Amino acid sequence: MRVAVSPADQIGPHCQDDWELSTVLVGSGTRVIDGKEAPFTTSEVVLIPPKMLHQWKFDPQVVDSNGHIENVTIFFSTAFLQGLSLSFPALGIDSLLSQMESKVFEGREGERMKRVMIAIDKAFVGDRESLLVKLIGLLARQGNTVAKLKFDSLSVRRLASVEAWIACNYARKVNINQIAGHVGMNHSAFCSWYKRMTGQTFIEAVNNYRLALAARHLLEPGSENELICEIAWTFGFPTLAHFHHLFQRRYGCSPLQYRARHPSPT
Repeated sequence: MRVAVSPADQIGPHCQDDWELSTVLVGSGTRVIDGKEAPFTTSEVVLIPPKMLHQWKFDPQVVDSNGHIENVTIFFSTAFLQGLSLSFPALGIDSLLSQMESKVFEGREGERMKRVMIAIDKAFVGDRESLLVKLIGLLARQGNTVAKLKFDSLSVRRLASVEAWIACNYARKVNINQIAGHVGMNHSAFCSWYKRMTGQTFIEAVNNYRLALAARHLLEPGSENELICEIAWTFGFPTLAHFHHLFQRRYGCSPLQYRARHPSPT
């Protein structure tokens, strides 16, 4: 999303449920991430994890001919990263998810990422997927850590237990009371805690995990002989209609169209 606004209209301190990747095209000033201030430049790209407070303070004198500062920002969910990690394990996204750090990418690496971000903003919807995968692969590299999201050790252990539970039980009917009890919480507390920690509901997390597995399976040799309803049931979806609806919403096409657009190598 490319935005040009007056410095006075720039958003104040905020955080969100998604990951945020930003680069400034026009403007200068100070960025504040988790209380840490530093000057920013137009050659850097900054990654902010969910739930981390941040703000860009722009110098009102450094603007374009219309009196605007300009930036490109891309948002993506933790569930999206988890799905990419399953589909493209070589990208190294697991380390990105486990660290939950704000990072700054500068120099040649930052400029390369910036070019990809601008290309995504200009690309047609159908062409953005490959560019986004390329960008996420660059994000998984080192970068310079600005701040690390502070999780208490109990929450870290609980999240690991939940992820393991999903991996073992995705094909079954979801029982929130069961998983809540598994990590020592009641239904209501678990739902609030999980949403706060991951930016998605537990049901959304399970379905996104199922969708990622199903999408990968659709591209495996031999799967073309399987009925779509069989694939839906294999990965825990109770009805074909429900599978189609969620798949379409996640990938922008039907399972059959997805397979046709991503043919398996022969």
